[in-house]
Amino acid sequence: MPYFRSIEEERSRRIQARTMEDSLALRQWDAVYSKIGAAGDREKLKKAFDYAKGMTFHHPGLSFLGYFNHCLRVSVICMTLYPQDQTEIGIIGLFHNFLEVTDVDLTELSSQFDIPLENALKTLTVDRAQQWDPEYQKQYYVRI
Repeated sequence: MPYFRSIEEERSRRIQARTMEDSLALRQWDAVYSKIGAAGDREKLKKAFDYAKGMTFHHPGLSFLGYFNHCLRVSVICMTLYPQDQTEIGIIGLFHNFLEVTDVDLTELSSQFDIPLENALKTLTVDRAQQWDPEYQKQYYVRI
């Protein structure tokens, strides 16, 4: 199952996913998830999926579904690109910018999952006040 389609299809999908569930992202998640061999790893990913789906997101211009679809797509892409670390990278993908768009407490979140979330999420968090500054962007991408 291809993860990226033409630019036109991807743009249309993103626009549609702002208001409704992204069924393709869910099918892609299921495809990657079903290939994970260890039951414990599948349980961790399921727990992270359910946790993410239960969050309240504060992102201007995006509904809950719009934002959750984004998290789901990032997670699927990460797990596809890094199959050797699928569980950890999948969870980080789901939570990649929770510090920006939720009221989640990082310590609480980290205690829920047995992976090093704190450093990863701090590294991935974008300072929205500086997000368009070219020097900030350069340093951000060097950091990640």
